[in-house]
Amino acid sequence: MIKILLSCSFASYRVTASDQNDSMFYYNQLIIMPQRERQRIQELQKAQEKKSFLMFILYATVGLLIRIILESRVQFLKHYPYFNTPLIDLRQLFEAFSNYEVSKGQTYFLDHNAINQPLAIIRLYHLIYTSLGGIIAIKVFLFACDLATVLVQCKIISSIYTKEKDQKISWVMQLVLIFNPLGLISPAVHNLGILNHLLISVFILMVIRIGFSIATDIICGLCLYLDPMLIYVVLPSRMIYALLEKGNFLQSLTIWFGTFQVILFTLSGDPREDLRNYFNIISVKDHSENIGLFWYLFVELFKQHVAFYQVLYLLFFVVLSVQIVLNLNFFIQTLNIIFPQNSKKKQIDQQQKDAKRAATHKRVVIWSLSLALYLRVILSHYPSLFELNLQLLAVLMDYRIFRKYVEGQIILIFGLIYCLQNMLFMWITWIDRHSGNANFFYFQTIVYQLFHSVMFVQLYGSVDKKRKKLWEKNGKFKDAYIFSLVS
Repeated sequence: MIKILLSCSFASYRVTASDQNDSMFYYNQLIIMPQRERQRIQELQKAQEKKSFLMFILYATVGLLIRIILESRVQFLKHYPYFNTPLIDLRQLFEAFSNYEVSKGQTYFLDHNAINQPLAIIRLYHLIYTSLGGIIAIKVFLFACDLATVLVQCKIISSIYTKEKDQKISWVMQLVLIFNPLGLISPAVHNLGILNHLLISVFILMVIRIGFSIATDIICGLCLYLDPMLIYVVLPSRMIYALLEKGNFLQSLTIWFGTFQVILFTLSGDPREDLRNYFNIISVKDHSENIGLFWYLFVELFKQHVAFYQVLYLLFFVVLSVQIVLNLNFFIQTLNIIFPQNSKKKQIDQQQKDAKRAATHKRVVIWSLSLALYLRVILSHYPSLFELNLQLLAVLMDYRIFRKYVEGQIILIFGLIYCLQNMLFMWITWIDRHSGNANFFYFQTIVYQLFHSVMFVQLYGSVDKKRKKLWEKNGKFKDAYIFSLVS
């Protein structure tokens, strides 16, 4: 019996000693292996980032070469009204240069109903034209702005889709932005709106990366100077950000209009002429043909009531912007109930809720930017097909919303493609062959805008669908939610 007890105790000692040795071995492995594994993962990440960067530079270079090749092959597209509007017409810019020479340096505008780029931008183009080599210098400047716009938009996509599972779709989106057909021909036909798109893209990137800071507000001021109608993009986005982050909204407004006034009174050279130009833009003084709803419905069909429809159109803009803010505010209130900041549960649960709330807050900001930007594209007074570049960016910023909640996607996409082709054919039938009239062309523009409107309505309603889905997923009660809203 004693032998048995001694043997058992010896065996237990051996097992205990072996367990201790194994535990020390595993402990050493826990200390040593993570460091080696961490270094290996970091090296792999650096190699992958370097490879991705080189591939991106290669694709961007190919895209730039295609743009340069197309520059001498798509000149015939310039006379189509959906490629040139009064705000992006290079010929009209040269007329402003001529007016400046005729007036002996007094003004760029001789026609008080003229619409052109803001005076500070005209002076910038004039400086490039006179100091750096004429039209070639302006072309190089436009190509540089276009390349910078593509790079910034690709950075927006990579900043939104940061998870490893989204890397492939992020690369596909970046390739779409680089080789987008309208983006390829944009600098080739000398689209002066490239600078505007660049600043809008920089503004969106800064809001997503760092939020509304002083630098972001200065960019907002520059955007408002380039296009005063962008107030309907930056203002709703800033209001939503203030509701989410409790930021200083009045400070942003002060910086916006302070930047606008500094440029207006110091760089434009003639604030009165600049303000008159803005008034002409907002009131649609130039009745040149374009593909917008405003021009055909209100300027052509109801010429005797243009002043009334100008006010109605601006009011419609304001109402839709307010509706976007109210809809997203409804979503924010839902988030504050589902993910309370001061939870009485465990700290781990609270950290998970904080992470979910932060991720959802970021998506709400992206939704506000997408909806406001899409609204600006649809209701532009002087739209062109290049506005589709901004619309494409708005959709790609959260493609899951488009994929899940927009119905009839194939019909909408092919309907837009059909309208684009048919607009070209109807324009040729009307202008070149003289076998039709203007209604042939502008009926296609109405259908084109109709498809856009249907898509926007579904994207707008998708926010509320997402809110209801989030509500049902977290098992909240509707009565309690309504009570909290009332209280």
